[in-house]
Amino acid sequence: MEKIPQKYLSATNNKEACANIRHFLASGLTVKGMAEQLTEKYRNSKYAVREHLGKMLASVYDFENSEIARECARMFGIEPLSSLSVGESVRLFGLSEGEKVFSKREFSNDVTGNLAPVDTFPAAKWPMVVDPRCYDDIITISNTHNIYAAMGENVELNLFIFEPSPCDILIDDTVFGDEPPLYFTEIDHFVSPIFKINVLKHLLDFCLEEVGYPYIKINKKVIFTSPEAYLINIDQYVVEDYRDKAWEGIEAVMMKDVMPHYAVSNTGSLFYGDDPDSPYNQLRSMVLYSLIAASMLYEKVWAENLSARLSPNKLTELCQQLNIFT
Repeated sequence: MEKIPQKYLSATNNKEACANIRHFLASGLTVKGMAEQLTEKYRNSKYAVREHLGKMLASVYDFENSEIARECARMFGIEPLSSLSVGESVRLFGLSEGEKVFSKREFSNDVTGNLAPVDTFPAAKWPMVVDPRCYDDIITISNTHNIYAAMGENVELNLFIFEPSPCDILIDDTVFGDEPPLYFTEIDHFVSPIFKINVLKHLLDFCLEEVGYPYIKINKKVIFTSPEAYLINIDQYVVEDYRDKAWEGIEAVMMKDVMPHYAVSNTGSLFYGDDPDSPYNQLRSMVLYSLIAASMLYEKVWAENLSARLSPNKLTELCQQLNIFT
């Protein structure tokens, strides 16, 4: 794809256009390229179309520069909410109570009725790692692999993986064929937690693209929960301005560096208020269901050793097998 298709530059397709931004990016378009196309179209358009293009431009910029996106939204009378990204605020702008938030696809009952990841955080397993005030905010993605998610305090979604190994660890994030990379200790080895959380992020991005969710910042945090854990060769992956590709966007937290404080604190709820049908909560429920769908996909991927073969076509096939979408 070289440009945004013309039909999405029309004001009549505003909802569909904004919902396809993730798809455009996944298809090879860049934020810069889309911004240039939208700006050029804006210069030669009437007001109604300009308003649509302005909203779309703000939503596009949000994927790269939230400050520019915020300024752009304000030019069209949209004041982004402090608890939402610019793209999320644009999606909700003008909606009335009870009006349905647009989604490219709908999740099936197998997803929306699967609330096992909610309110099941194994608090007793991580008493010194997670602040007790955060327990109700955390969504369990994989109990087997100790992967969780929660909203942060700065309009961001945090993905966590807890690695409990209490030893000196030789890290190796090199993928060979279909085999996941391994970390080694003197007595054991285990699959790289960096690799696992990157797989989860890939699955989550796919689900968010399928439903057409606007930009939301997603952080990946790998927490080595034992005070005795030590990464022997971390300088091969992260040193000064260099960061290995596998470690891009990764925040590694050593428990020994944060004690006596908690490694996870200051989380927040996905939702606001008690009305599940409010536009705000409708929108954020798409994040919850995307996390649940990603959790289902993750377990399937790991059970069948598919982590190295996650093409869009394969993910579509897995979604059909798991009945993720209607």
